[in-house]
Amino acid sequence: MKLINFKSFTISVILCALFFSCSCPVKKQGNFRHVVAFKFKPEVSKQKIDEIITEFAGLQTKIPTITGFEGGKDISNENLHKGYTHCFTVSFENEAGRAVYQPHPAHLEFGKHITPLLEKVFVMDYIAK
Repeated sequence: MKLINFKSFTISVILCALFFSCSCPVKKQGNFRHVVAFKFKPEVSKQKIDEIITEFAGLQTKIPTITGFEGGKDISNENLHKGYTHCFTVSFENEAGRAVYQPHPAHLEFGKHITPLLEKVFVMDYIAK
């Protein structure tokens, strides 16, 4: 019985993992970021906030120029949130992608739903380097 050369076997496994992880099609994230933070009115329920977050996340299936979406509730222990409880980053390939997003009917409809629930909103865009 011949023993397996552990070093060769390990290298083979790593190379296979790299090959298969790189050969799958991946949607490019894009480097144009649109950051949005929400400060909800005190009377807005957690259930309503969850519905709004789901609706916001759903924009990526309705607006083709969105290349990425992430965010959530603030969990910082620094207490510097100034009342903003949720923050999201919407990614686009470039500024032209954001230009399609802003007047898109799905985005405008989302704005109608969320505006009455907000005390404040914070928006900032940047190009990731």
